[in-house]
Amino acid sequence: MTGTSMIKSSLGSLPYNTNDNYNIHEVLIDGTGEGFIVHQAGLYNDLCVRHARGTLYRFTGINAGQAFTIRALEGTAVERNRGVFQITYLVDTLGDLGPATTCASRRPQGS
Repeated sequence: MTGTSMIKSSLGSLPYNTNDNYNIHEVLIDGTGEGFIVHQAGLYNDLCVRHARGTLYRFTGINAGQAFTIRALEGTAVERNRGVFQITYLVDTLGDLGPATTCASRRPQGS
């Protein structure tokens, strides 16, 4: 896996937000020698963080790029997914506003 992940501090009382430029290459093989090659490349960026209530915050982000390509071991493309996906999820900061938080729910909005 290569890429750059960055956690940025935010202004005021909002929690941290994340930027992740990723490139992941995995080879998955079972006991019989059958398997797949999975490649992921893209950029995730938190666009907006809003206070929901209490210690809950609503994050809206986008994931852009070649989200994943699945290939057979010989290289034939089996599945591809690319584009821009908007993602909204809730995070419970447990009161500390730091990056080590708990994700309460996650709902993709697009394909």
